[in-house]
Amino acid sequence: MSLKSKAIVTGGIALALLAGTASPAFASSFSGADVWIGDSTNGTKWYLDVTGGIDHSYVYVDGFAYDRVYCGTDGGLQVDGDELSSNSDFDLVTDGNGDVVVTGTGTYGDLTVAAEYRAYAEGDFLRTAYVLTNPTSDPITFTPSVYEDPSDAYSDAATTTNGDNVVDTTDNYYTTFDTQDTDEGPSVVFSRFWGSPSAFGVASVGDLDITSNEVSDDVTFSDVTIAAGESYLWITYTRMGSYVVTGDKATDDAEALVSSAAGVSEFSADWVPSERLQRDLDTSISSNWVFVAPAPVVEPVVEPVLAATGVDTAAIASSALAGAFVLVAGLGFIALRRRKA
Repeated sequence: MSLKSKAIVTGGIALALLAGTASPAFASSFSGADVWIGDSTNGTKWYLDVTGGIDHSYVYVDGFAYDRVYCGTDGGLQVDGDELSSNSDFDLVTDGNGDVVVTGTGTYGDLTVAAEYRAYAEGDFLRTAYVLTNPTSDPITFTPSVYEDPSDAYSDAATTTNGDNVVDTTDNYYTTFDTQDTDEGPSVVFSRFWGSPSAFGVASVGDLDITSNEVSDDVTFSDVTIAAGESYLWITYTRMGSYVVTGDKATDDAEALVSSAAGVSEFSADWVPSERLQRDLDTSISSNWVFVAPAPVVEPVVEPVLAATGVDTAAIASSALAGAFVLVAGLGFIALRRRKA
């Protein structure tokens, strides 16, 4: 797909992505670490690196850690098979919403990048966003991809956009669960959302049967072209949710699917992210997501044509014609009565 947006310099992109966040003066240096929302009693721990990759991550409830699903430092955007090359350590701040936000700059070949990784204060979603800018005088076409490693998946209730449990080119998200623990307690739901179907395409998928433990493979998306001096915003949303494991398989699967549906509900039927998920983004940049719902189709209303006097001549003509029919019918009736007389 060939996409264009307004030209933005890298420094301006970082500000656009972080409008309303805490001042960088209060940021701490980040080179890859655990990012906490809450604590080990009740909270979420994401492990992130500067490429946007995710390692072992957990959700905690009442001091109990949900078993991880996502394993391996994977899931960050790759451009033509390469991970982000960072310019230096990133910055970590907690903004006024309570979101923990990691920002920095880097490159993918000739493309310059402003990256933002946002762990939402609610403890459910992680947003990895990359603004890629073409600083050259020629268009740049690249192939985006991710390496998905949803390991430790033990449930055949795993699902995709199409409702099955094998990721293919018609899917824009998948959800998998970890129900290996049959003791009563919580477990984890893990979901990945790649884009609005009307804004991007999945070109190929490796072997991703998401009911299988230790499954991992590449997902390659349709090529993107960025015109000279223009930018493109690539976002992936990752979610960890929870459900109670009872030991009864049918009950566990049903509860897992309810938790999964809560994540999907953050997107409209047209796959527009919720206002919360769009927080502090410059949505004017071309993207793999649609940020405004399509306008509803309104059928045109045909108004009556009025003469210059403001009189509805069409209505008058219609009434006159109807009156003529009544008059003719009346005269015929009178003539008939006279003949009978």
